[in-house]
Parts: sequence; structure tokens; C-alpha cells
Amino acid sequence: TNLDRIEVTGSRIKRTEIEGIDPVQVVTAQDLEHQGFANVYDALSNLTVNTGVFVGEESTNNFNANAQALNLRGFGPGYTLVLLNGRRIPVLPKPSGGISGNVTNLAMIPTSAVDRVEILTSGASAIYGSDAVAGVVNVILKDRIEGTTVSWRHGDTVHGGGRSERATLTTGFEFGDTRISAGLEWDKRWPIRGDQRSWFASPDRSPDPDYREPTQVMSFWDRDTGWDLLDIGNRCGTLGYEAVRPGWAGEGSEKYCGDNDFDSYTVRNGRKRLFGFLNLSHNLGDHELYATALSTRSRADAGLYRYGFAVDYEVVEDMQAPVPDATAWRHIYRTFRNSEFTGSNQSFKEDNDVFIAGIRGTVGKLDYSLNYNYGRYRYRDSVDRFNDQAMLSLLFGQQGRDWSFPWSGSRWVRVGKNRLDGNLLPNGDLGFFGTLTPDQFRDAMYTSVGDGRSTSQAFTADLSGSLFELPAGPLAFAAVAEANRDTYRFITDQPTVDGEIYGW
Repeated sequence: TNLDRIEVTGSRIKRTEIEGIDPVQVVTAQDLEHQGFANVYDALSNLTVNTGVFVGEESTNNFNANAQALNLRGFGPGYTLVLLNGRRIPVLPKPSGGISGNVTNLAMIPTSAVDRVEILTSGASAIYGSDAVAGVVNVILKDRIEGTTVSWRHGDTVHGGGRSERATLTTGFEFGDTRISAGLEWDKRWPIRGDQRSWFASPDRSPDPDYREPTQVMSFWDRDTGWDLLDIGNRCGTLGYEAVRPGWAGEGSEKYCGDNDFDSYTVRNGRKRLFGFLNLSHNLGDHELYATALSTRSRADAGLYRYGFAVDYEVVEDMQAPVPDATAWRHIYRTFRNSEFTGSNQSFKEDNDVFIAGIRGTVGKLDYSLNYNYGRYRYRDSVDRFNDQAMLSLLFGQQGRDWSFPWSGSRWVRVGKNRLDGNLLPNGDLGFFGTLTPDQFRDAMYTSVGDGRSTSQAFTADLSGSLFELPAGPLAFAAVAEANRDTYRFITDQPTVDGEIYGW
């Protein structure tokens, strides 16, 4: 039997797959279909070599991206190199946590375009560079599609949420020495909310008995000598909260307001994506011209923790006195339901385009290829937050006259007693411990935006073949020359950078 010699991930030297010594696992398009995986990430994340943790779309916020990435052998997602048809593609232009760095987002690769995925489960930094210390994932796209296929995939869950729909159109044809394969894919995935899963629906299901009380959502504290809880239990019922005396507070009657806030979390985020891909090749005898284009548009939403606001303040008799006398020190805290403020939802917009073109063939007994690839990734996330000073003005009145920041570098606020009620709670335009609506926050609301862009381009020349025969077989070689340029930018809006926005 004659076996074709191909370039296997992990080596530039062409050989039959049975000749390789590198530990390469292969996941084919048939594997994805027969085993019921919804996408490439679902299949690869189930591999035994994917032993590490990646905090991605399950816990998005201002320092975690809404991404799907692998963590081979636990080295960290930033040390797993992902290739498309053996070529580099741009990384997600958003840092993803302190240990992950920048990653390649597998959510931007369409399932219908994948022919196979080769996973090199050992380090390959000597061949590919330092970002391949943990391993290499090479996604090979289909280049030979026969006929036209239209398909629809529907998926749902038993307990609600998480429904998915995917429509695909693929086509391929040949005329003369030219072969074309192309496809479109659309998919939509509904979110799974915390209250749709019994194990996550309520704090009383926590395995730790010390954390089975409703989450603290509204509280009032005396800061004169430390942190002493003040009683607001009589305010909880009218707002639909539960008055809670936490176990750690010991004996006493003071209570804060608690609530089951797990409904705001999404265990899995909702997402809509549109993909298009094109593979083109033209045979010139011993040479072949080829080109690949892939374009992805993704929109997603994440349900975060309930956004809240808190402030420490010093109470003084006269704000205009040269040296105001402090009479008390207080702290207030409250989180907001989605019906009160929209800060529990974060939105994502991502566009990714990749283009690969080149020529390959044989000259004598040598194989060669000349290749150019370019990729661009654009990313934008947004979430509603409070402008800190505007929010304080809603609580306490006019800055400078009714309240101020008396200590440079500190967020402690000094407030005139006339701006507080008899319990030393704010009595400004915003009833902080009362019924709230989104309209009341209009003057304090600010949309915090992160804007990222990354590119990757390279020109590569490969030459490989056999030099001469040895007793054990031919002596093979591979020579590579590569010029590579990557760019990266992530910019957060200036008010957020300057600390004018509350929270993260």
C-alpha cells in the first residue's frame, strides 16, 4: 500500500503519519458530528491533555474575556499555540486574567469549515516559538467539498436555557484545474441563567453551611471604631428582600437585607455568530496556487454579578467650618436588580478576518512553499457603570457645598449632617434604601467601553526533501525562512482609566 507523505503538525518534514514520533491527536469532522459536539471548542476541551483551567465566558468582567480557549497540560492558555491551516492567526485583543494573558479564541472558528484538528500534545517551542511550550492546535479547513449541503442543527437542555440553533450551507465544485470550496454558517446560543440550574439556583444549596444565607444586597454600617452592623431589617420586606442576621455577627438583633441574586449570573453566555469561508486552489502541474479566506462576526451578552455601589462617609455638623467636627462615620452598600439598573449585563462585539495565499509544489526532488497570511481581530466590550462623583451627588447633593473628598488619594467622603436623615442615611435626590428605577440613575450612568485590535501577518518560505540515502533510509531536511509582524492594542475609555467610574 502506498501512503501519502504529508506535513504533520510538529515537524516541517513531510512524512507518513505512521512515521512520526510526535504525540499528535487528530479530531476529524466526523468525530465532531458523531459524538454530538456543538463546536470545535466543545470537542477539544474534552481532551485529556486539556488539564488546565481557563476562566473565560463563565466569568466575564473587565479583566476576563468572553472567550473559549484551551489550557494544554496546565501551562496556561497563553502557552498553547493555535494555527489555522498551519499558519498563525491573530490573538484575542483583550487580556484574559492575570495568568492567561492573550489567547486564541476558538469561538471564532466555524465548525462546518473544519476538516480535522491536529493536537500536538508536547511542547514545540523549538519549531514554532515560545508560545508553543504547552502544545500546538492546528485547525485544518476543508478544501475538497463535493456538491452542496444544507443542514440545520437544533439542541436544547432538559432543565431550560441553553438552547442552540445552527444553520450551515457548504458547497464545492471543480472546473478544469481549479477547485473551490465555500460555506456559510449561522449559529445562535441562548444563555443559561443561574436560576435555571438547581445546583446554582439558591445559596442554601452551598456545600459550605456557613454560606447558605441570602447574599448581602443592602447594608448599613457604623465605622466609628471598625465595622459594626446597623439594623435596617425593617426596610427589607417592602423591597422583596429578606432580613438576615448573619452567623458571623454573633448575638444581636441588627440585620442587613439579603436576596437570592443568582438569577443575574449566566452559567453560559448567549451568543450569535455568522461565519463565511472560502478555499480556492488551482493546479499548475507540479505547482499549486491556493488561497483561504475566513470571516467571523460574533455578538454576545454576559450576565454578571449584581452591580452595586458603596461609600464610606464622615458626618460633620458644618461643611463650611474651617475645621469641621466629625460626629459619626458610616458606610452604606447596595446592589441593584436588573429592573433597577442595567449594570449586570455586559455586551461583546467581535470581528475576525483571516486571509492565506501562496504557491507550493516540487522542484526536482524538493518540496517548496511560499506563503503569505494576514489576520485581523477587532474586539469591543461595553458595560453600564456609575460615574462615581455623579452618583455621590445624587446621594448627598452638590459637591463642595454638601460633600467633599477631604483626603487626597482616599475615597472617604465628608458629608454635612443636614444632607442626612435622623438615622444618618442620605436624604438626597436618590432614595438609596428605597424603591429605585433606571430613570433615577440617568444622570450618573456611564457606559464603560474596551476597544481592542490585533493583527498578525507573515511571509514564509519552506524547502524540504531528502538529501541522500543512508542504510536506515533517506536523510530528510527542512529549511524555513519567516518574516512575521504582530500588532496589538487594547484601550479602555479614559474615565475608567482615570478612576472616575465606580467598580469593575
